[in-house]
Amino acid sequence: MKIGIITFHHSKSYGAILQSYALCKILNNLGHEAVIINYKPWKILFPRIGLHLRTIIRPKLLLINLFFLRPVLRCFIRKHIPLSRKSYWTHFSLKRKPPIYDYYITGSDQVWNTTLFSYFDTNYILDFARHENSKLMSYGASFGQDQPSNMKPILASLLKRINYISVRERHGFNLVKALTDKYSKVVCDPVFLLNSYNDVIVKPSANYDYIAVFCLDKTSNFIFLVEQLQKQTNLPVINLGTLDLGFEVNKKYINPGEWLGYLKNAKFVITNSFHGVSFSIIFKKNFFVYPIKDRFVRISELLNYLGLESRVTERNDVDNHNLDLSDINYSKIDFLIKDKVNYSMDFIIKSIT
Repeated sequence: MKIGIITFHHSKSYGAILQSYALCKILNNLGHEAVIINYKPWKILFPRIGLHLRTIIRPKLLLINLFFLRPVLRCFIRKHIPLSRKSYWTHFSLKRKPPIYDYYITGSDQVWNTTLFSYFDTNYILDFARHENSKLMSYGASFGQDQPSNMKPILASLLKRINYISVRERHGFNLVKALTDKYSKVVCDPVFLLNSYNDVIVKPSANYDYIAVFCLDKTSNFIFLVEQLQKQTNLPVINLGTLDLGFEVNKKYINPGEWLGYLKNAKFVITNSFHGVSFSIIFKKNFFVYPIKDRFVRISELLNYLGLESRVTERNDVDNHNLDLSDINYSKIDFLIKDKVNYSMDFIIKSIT
């Protein structure tokens, strides 16, 4: 089958890029011809590349994104992710003359979150896909949160067109049922579908044990957790990403393959990122999570399913006693992941026939 996927592949997020890579890769491994539709609407692209009020006020941040981080991300995407021949820069350019595929897939990521950006782009619910012989499908699509009541009729109307619906969270399952009376499947994030990332992983230059830190939201409590682990282990900290946490080694402008390499070879990982947690599990790392309260639902759901709730660490957990440095037993976890992957693959295979 010829398959076109629409998602947030143009993000400066390692997780968004790698979930795009994983879904495309697994479909091509199944013998299909899958590409990411190179849809980069400027209203969404600008905030995703870092062009917003904060960077206009502080232009140095924008220049760093444009000239240091974005080039390495674009290079990775061009090398590892098949894109459609044509690029689409506006909502109407994609709707006016959409590419023709046997299947259109939306997801993963928060493609159905109507409040994520300054406006809601209905192309992410496959509104542009009007070819009568094509099938519509979602894989691991997410609403992120409950949606405003005024947007629900629009969501309901567009979701009813989709032939095969799968979502990323249980909350999405409930919302789809309420909006459409359809039963969807709750599948794993695409990054869990691949058996190996050897095609893209870059081995780090660090040939010593270290703590890898990947932080999306800097707080004093997160820093405190890192400092406590550093004291207990006497290991150096390698900070991944552009957020400056004040530790000795910073890898700010690395590509997703290098990011994976640092996670895979770390002795410990501390993160508050969903994909930081996901790849810590995939690589069987000892990791700790300091939660971001308003962005913790999908991490919590994943950890609860795998029985890893103890990896969530609050400030008071380390105020009075040391962190538990014992190895995580991944034998049962591997079984649960394999079961979820098989369920998710079964959905893909049965949907695309």
